[in-house]
Amino acid sequence: MTNEQKLEIVKKALEKGATIRISLHDPKTQHEADEAIREVCGCNGKYGCGEEAHWVEVKEEDFYVTAFFEEETK
Repeated sequence: MTNEQKLEIVKKALEKGATIRISLHDPKTQHEADEAIREVCGCNGKYGCGEEAHWVEVKEEDFYVTAFFEEETK
């Protein structure tokens, strides 16, 4: 599927009131996740973590962009 086809699907979904969640899984460090969020969203995200996941995320009402990363060891 091309990017244009994907964008058309997202456009149609938004017109129907969809909640959009975008997940980025390439970042390996929190710094890389921060940079990916800034590049994609144009702003800084907030850090979050769970038992098995770490992420940087930007949340709007019905739009989420999350960059997951591996836990950094010291």
